Amino acid sequence: MVTDFRTNTVFFSAWLTRLKCWQEIQFALEQSHIPYGLLTDTRDYWVRDFMPIQLSPVSYLQYVYDPDYLRGSVVYRTDGAMCFEKLGFSNVKVIKKTDIILDGGNVIKCDDSVIMTDKVFRENRNYDKITLINKLERCFGVELVVIPWDCNERYGHADGMVRYLGDGCVLLSNYGDIDPTFAEKLLRILSRRYEVTELRFSVKKPSPYNWAYINYLQVGKAVLLPKLDVEEDELAYEQFHALFPQAFVCQVGVGSLVRRGGVLNCVSWTIYNQLN
Repeated sequence: MVTDFRTNTVFFSAWLTRLKCWQEIQFALEQSHIPYGLLTDTRDYWVRDFMPIQLSPVSYLQYVYDPDYLRGSVVYRTDGAMCFEKLGFSNVKVIKKTDIILDGGNVIKCDDSVIMTDKVFRENRNYDKITLINKLERCFGVELVVIPWDCNERYGHADGMVRYLGDGCVLLSNYGDIDPTFAEKLLRILSRRYEVTELRFSVKKPSPYNWAYINYLQVGKAVLLPKLDVEEDELAYEQFHALFPQAFVCQVGVGSLVRRGGVLNCVSWTIYNQLN
């Protein structure tokens, strides 16, 4: 599995260049010497959700992007396969296709496993759970770890809850600050397989947007960390600097994104590109 710390290239929708945050994102990428590109013919910003998932340097998984939250808004549904084909990667050897409905934001790739929320079961009711789990594990070639959906977040995306740090370690969002009971439930599941670190923010007046830090963008040894212009920013930077001591950690203002319901991982598509 190609995990984030083994990627070297990132793509965004050309739509993103219209937002105020783009200048800060572009500056951070250039400061960290990260190759980046823009995807044309997308219908929204959230490229993570519809672009194919890279399984190895030369293979990708193409799934069905038909999320329930867009079924009344067909205009926003992008054809990820078409966007991918237009990139013209000559080194791609295998495109695996599946009829499973997925969002890329609900796929957290780890070395020998993949994490998803149980919303994937609701999206694929034509399969019973055991059959769906087995089929997903065949698609990814690794074990599936299922966590409960945070129903306060309508999309059911795991990348707003947990991220993989490498070496069997995951980072959990600050549920311990806002919902200790749910945090304990997540910890019980994740700690069976991973070493878990929790983000925590001890502030008197917590920001309603401090969930956004878990949706950072990692490309190789560069980490772009959401900046919210709130008290938690400094605490988040300290924690990420400790988590990624060998990385370039750069805070990026994301006010124009977070109000739309997503942040930096959501608007990016990271891959390992052998051409670089």
